[in-house]
Amino acid sequence: MTTPPIDPPVEPLVTVDAFKQYARIETTAEDDLIAELLVEVVGLIETYIGKSLTTEEITITDDATTFRFYEGPSPRPPALILPYMQIDPASIRITDPGGLAIDPSTYRVRLDKRLVQGAFVLCSGAYTITCTAGYGTLPDYTTRWLPRIRSTIKDYALFLYQQRTPGASSEGAAGTSVSYGDIDPDTGLPNRVRMALRKLRGIIA
Repeated sequence: MTTPPIDPPVEPLVTVDAFKQYARIETTAEDDLIAELLVEVVGLIETYIGKSLTTEEITITDDATTFRFYEGPSPRPPALILPYMQIDPASIRITDPGGLAIDPSTYRVRLDKRLVQGAFVLCSGAYTITCTAGYGTLPDYTTRWLPRIRSTIKDYALFLYQQRTPGASSEGAAGTSVSYGDIDPDTGLPNRVRMALRKLRGIIA
């Protein structure tokens, strides 16, 4: 019997050491708690924005009957709708309602319009699109989006770390008081975190 290889652990978007430096934490007593919190925050953010902060494989189904209102006057050729723009266009694979693969040379991916344009026909059943999606697919991910994502994770995690009492807006110790800033009444989050999540969420179909 052979033992299957073990994949190396994926480097977290924000490490415990990076968070502790940001939060000015000098002890190691809560390292496990912080590690769990950073994983939790990534999950909370991805759930809110409906996208992966890195990459993931997704499956989309579309019956080619929905049209974007800005696609021009009728008649419009059938098109498949993509849920958002953070998709690797080279990874897109499409099968028709019968399960047959469609030749990529017969369609055009328009991420700017979140559409796949091609010779699709209206029929019973749905087309299936499989692709790699998430912020990690963007060409400027490392230079533009990763710094913003890491900043949001640290802000969100620090808020949850500090706010040990739900509903609190500040904390004090040894004569020093720290305010969490303005809290959004709908989400319960500091406005800075809420606005950062809103930018990451963008437009979702």
